[in-house]
Amino acid sequence: MTTSTKELAILASSYKPITGGAEVYVDNLAKIAGKHGYYPTVFQLATDNKSAEIIHLPKIAFLSKPLNFSLMLFRHVFKLLKQKAIIVSYPEYFFPVFWHRNVIVISHGAIWTDKKGIKRKLVRAISKIVSKFSPKYVVNDTFVPRELGIDIKPGTRFFEEIRPGIWFIPNCVDCEKFKPVEPDQELKKENLILVPRNLTYGRGIDLAVRAFALFCKKHPETRLGLVGSRSHLGSSQDKYVALLLKLIDDLGLSEKVLFLGHLENDAMPKVYSSSIMTVIPTRHREGTSLAALESMACKTPTISTNIEGLLDLPTYKCEVQEKSIAIAMEFVFQERENLGQEQFEEVRQTFNIVNWENAWIKVIENA
Repeated sequence: MTTSTKELAILASSYKPITGGAEVYVDNLAKIAGKHGYYPTVFQLATDNKSAEIIHLPKIAFLSKPLNFSLMLFRHVFKLLKQKAIIVSYPEYFFPVFWHRNVIVISHGAIWTDKKGIKRKLVRAISKIVSKFSPKYVVNDTFVPRELGIDIKPGTRFFEEIRPGIWFIPNCVDCEKFKPVEPDQELKKENLILVPRNLTYGRGIDLAVRAFALFCKKHPETRLGLVGSRSHLGSSQDKYVALLLKLIDDLGLSEKVLFLGHLENDAMPKVYSSSIMTVIPTRHREGTSLAALESMACKTPTISTNIEGLLDLPTYKCEVQEKSIAIAMEFVFQERENLGQEQFEEVRQTFNIVNWENAWIKVIENA
């Protein structure tokens, strides 16, 4: 590319405050871009955050988030013209900037698997179209390319261009930040089985609760710790949380389940290090889970369901079913020292932020 500017736009409808893996991903991108001499600007829908590197796009109440975001981007077309590269956080935000020669679209996993009928087919079709027409398309798991017709096995071809213009860059963690640390002694006393997931149906929190009800019959000294937010969720999720609270009460677990709420990312190494194991009980819509990787980087043995992007990770796998999760919990409880060490070593070797950074800079600069 002949452009002299090193301005870089990141289009992410949500960034700050950071509430989940997608926001952490954007934050890491902005940091590594700055480290390599770029000047990142993040475009997001308006929030109270006043960080200098963010351009806030006005919210229009009656518009869907993708339409709202796309329409408001047109107000900044001249600034976007100056960018060396434009990174698009989700496929549906590609269309307003399709004209730019160095657009990089990110897939955070199969965002259609939580939908049904026509909507599911439409979202999947949009992802397939964008993967064909965007100059570069970065997937963070192998499930999405398989859905798009690419022959690739789970857990292979990390950090490679798997087809011209399509890269597989899994989520990775900063192993200097996420590592075994001195545990919080009060949390450690709780003998926590940790579930670091926002409280939604797709994240499978109820499955973890039911599995824990079976597991704790043999291990009554343990408690289930739920780390996740529901403050940004809508009415359907609020209904789910109400059902979840009723389930906990019906199973007699009111004194056994701790709601730890949303915790800042910086607090999580100590929480992982204070826990016996971590459970990622996702039903659908999951890439290479950052929570799973963070846990394993802290040497906390980690279980996950065997769906979508989780198949690319060195987690201990189980079915999307409470009895299967409970059996996995029992096995991991007995083998937690060995499993924790094995997962720790694999994450540090493969899923480290240095590998991620090198791959991303190669994608950005290889116009």
